[in-house]
Amino acid sequence: MNWLVDGLLPRRRRARRWTRQGNAARDRGDWPMAREAYAQALAAAPERDRIWVQYGHATKEAGDVAAAEVAYRRALQLRPDSADAQLQLGHALKLLGRMDEALACYLQAVALAPGEAEYQRQLDQARQAMARDQAARAARRQEEEDQGKAVSVLDLAVALHASADPKAAAAAYRRAFRLQPDQPDTVWLRYAEAAAAAGEIEPAIAGYQRALELRPGVAAVHLGLGKALGRLNRMAAAAEAFGEAARLAPGVPEHHLRLGEALQRLGLTERAAAAFAHAAQAATGDALRQAALGEMLAAMDQPALALAAFDQALALDPANPASQAGRQAAFAAMPPLDLPNGATVGIEAVRWAMRLFLG
Repeated sequence: MNWLVDGLLPRRRRARRWTRQGNAARDRGDWPMAREAYAQALAAAPERDRIWVQYGHATKEAGDVAAAEVAYRRALQLRPDSADAQLQLGHALKLLGRMDEALACYLQAVALAPGEAEYQRQLDQARQAMARDQAARAARRQEEEDQGKAVSVLDLAVALHASADPKAAAAAYRRAFRLQPDQPDTVWLRYAEAAAAAGEIEPAIAGYQRALELRPGVAAVHLGLGKALGRLNRMAAAAEAFGEAARLAPGVPEHHLRLGEALQRLGLTERAAAAFAHAAQAATGDALRQAALGEMLAAMDQPALALAAFDQALALDPANPASQAGRQAAFAAMPPLDLPNGATVGIEAVRWAMRLFLG
C-alpha cells in the first residue's frame, strides 16, 4: 500500500513521510529499516542535504561505513557550509582508518561553527588519536627495522662463532639483544657458549640463566651453566646445575661425570663416587661412550677411573686405537698405592678394583 499512497502524495510530502519513518526507526535503533526509509525519502527529494546526512548515519550504523562516506560527501556537495556534515564525514573517515582526512574534516567543522564546543572536542580527540597512531606506526617501523637489523647481527654472531672468534661473536649477540631483547632461549644459549669460550664467565652465566628462564628443562643449558660456575670455583652451585642436567638426561655420562667432579671438589667423596658409577652405567655396552668417558676422566685427573673406562671400551672394541692410546696414558698416570705397612699394591690390582667398582 505504501507505493499507492506515495503515488498520490506530492513529492515533498512523500519525502517528509519517509523521513518521519526513518527517524522513528533510528530512535528505536532499527538501522536497516532507518536506512531503507531514508533511501525512500531521498528518492522523493534527492536535493535535501539533511536527509543525506541521516541516511549516512543509518548506513554507518548498519555497518556500511564506505557508503556512509559517499552519503556525507553528497550532503556537502549540496551544502558545502554544513558543519555537521563535515563532522560526520570526519567520523566515517576515522572509522575507515584515514586519520589525516578525518582531521581535515574536523578542522573544517570547527571553522564553520567556531562556537560549537562539541566540534572542538571532536577535533581535540582526533588530534590525540592521530598523535597516538603516528607514535604507534613509528614504533612499529622501528621495531621492524630493529628486527631486521637483529637478524643480520645474529647471522654475523653465528658466523663469528663458527669461525672461532667467540669474543666478537659474544659482542655481536649483545648488540642483537639491544636491538631486539625478546630472543628465544636457543639464541641466549649460543650467546652463553660464545661468552664462555671467550673467557667472559659472568656474562656466560647470565646467558645460561636467561635461557633457563625461557625454557627451564633443557639439560644442555644446565650443563653449560655448571661448567661456567665451576670455572669461578662456585662448586656448590655447579654441582646443583650438573645434578639437574643428570636428572633431566640420565643417559648422558658427562652429566654424572661433571657432577662427580664437583662433588669431589666439595669433599663429598661418597656422593662423588656414586656419580662416577652412574656415569659408567650410562656408558655400559657402548664402546664410543666408554672411550669418551675415559677421556673425560683422564682430563679430570682420575686415572684409575679412566683406566677402567678404557678397559671397558676395549672389551667392546679391542682394535680401537684411540681407546688403546687412552688406556696406555691412564696406565702411565697411575701411581702405586701405598699401604700402612710400607707395602704397595700394583697398578693391575688397582685397575681390577676400579673395574669392580664401575661394574
